[in-house]
Amino acid sequence: MATTVELATPVAATPEALFAWHARPGAFERLTPPWEHATVVARSGPLAEGTRVTLRVAMGPVGLTWEALHRDVAPGRGFTDEQVRGPFASWVHRHAFEPAADGAVVRDRIEFVPPGGPLGALAAPFVRRKLERMLRWRHATLAADLAAHARFPARPLSIVVTGATGMIGSVLVPFLATGGHQVT
Repeated sequence: MATTVELATPVAATPEALFAWHARPGAFERLTPPWEHATVVARSGPLAEGTRVTLRVAMGPVGLTWEALHRDVAPGRGFTDEQVRGPFASWVHRHAFEPAADGAVVRDRIEFVPPGGPLGALAAPFVRRKLERMLRWRHATLAADLAAHARFPARPLSIVVTGATGMIGSVLVPFLATGGHQVT
């Protein structure tokens, strides 16, 4: 039986701006909480119908491969990530961007079935709490990034970053990229 986790948060941005932010390089990296260990190892292309993202995910001492398919891509409105290979029996994550009076509402809805049949179902409450925490962090990060980018509107810049894989660079590069800048 599937478990559902959902969070909706108002943000001061248009649905089109939200979609564009998610479609830029670095969006997944910005939305990965620091306590999660997931690394993009391959992308079949930009966010579009049928593209795939392959992740390396640490689950305890074990590293797993997770491949997600983008589907139901509607520019300016949302998209869905569906696990085609990975740790869950099933996983569907819908990202929706809905118009609102003061901008938009970001709505994330995750439906998952843990692996392991009846024994895996015992893990569902733990996974649910972990996903709720992750979604709260993601929404707060997204709102803060959009607000920061809006405070300094400028034409896109070309920026070279040394130390891009270090503690600061690994956060700075995706932040700049999701702001529309070309980062090398």
